[in-house]
Amino acid sequence: MKALLVPLIGVAGVGLVLSLLVHLTAVAGVPSPLGSAAWGLHIGVFLVGFPAVFVAQSLTRDAKRMDFWRVALRGCPQWMRYMTYGFFGYAFINFALFIAGIFGHRDDELANLRGFSGHWMAFYSGALALLYSYVHADTTVRQCINGHPASALASYCEICGQPVQQRHA
Repeated sequence: MKALLVPLIGVAGVGLVLSLLVHLTAVAGVPSPLGSAAWGLHIGVFLVGFPAVFVAQSLTRDAKRMDFWRVALRGCPQWMRYMTYGFFGYAFINFALFIAGIFGHRDDELANLRGFSGHWMAFYSGALALLYSYVHADTTVRQCINGHPASALASYCEICGQPVQQRHA
């Protein structure tokens, strides 16, 4: 299954680069080099987003809710995690400014591209990080010495308090 995700990692990477290009040109007040095809980035988000959701569920099956992102992105390099967090934070700020009308009127093509491309960057970077993490994450089954299942980050069992050990699946 991991080999099937590699092309989707590529699609997410290309989508991220294209959405960043659209965003930067919109910020600069220059028409998108993609023209009206830029709106096709909506479709790509769903193409990589649905597999990313399923992968995230698989990666975080035994994790606490508060550890979701740490566990889900455990197979990523640190810079990729920070990139994803940064794009999501930026998307919130960008969306607030878009709603406030800071970029221009809602019927302005550049304002709309700037508003939407912030979300595209967040979702493409999230999908890229999740899919990459799934392909590169540690595949060991974690249990305490008494056999209780343990989350990917646990050092001690939450049920009995015994140390967690690893064995390869």
